[in-house]
Amino acid sequence: MAVRYYPIKDEDSLNREIRRLKNRCKAIEDQFDSNIDQLKNNYALMAFNSVLGNRLRALPVVGEFTAAALNNQKIQNLMQTLVDMLVDKTEGFIEKIAKKFSHKKDQGSES
Repeated sequence: MAVRYYPIKDEDSLNREIRRLKNRCKAIEDQFDSNIDQLKNNYALMAFNSVLGNRLRALPVVGEFTAAALNNQKIQNLMQTLVDMLVDKTEGFIEKIAKKFSHKKDQGSES
């Protein structure tokens, strides 16, 4: 995207430029919010497709079943719940490992 420079000649042109930039900022924020909402609503399905999608589509019957299942809202909610649980467990595991390494590092520096 090309950057445009608007000449500021007086206070009115400065105020117009400030309004233009505020409007642009608001439009970008709205687009960002929309993108975040879309990601929240679809990340479980996207994660599932990226991990298993191509493998399951290779088998015709399984591919058709998977496509039908992925369009079911209850199954999408279940997958969302499972992904959320997996993320929570992973975060806990990473925190435990970080504490262990931090504890070992602290013990090593005391020697």
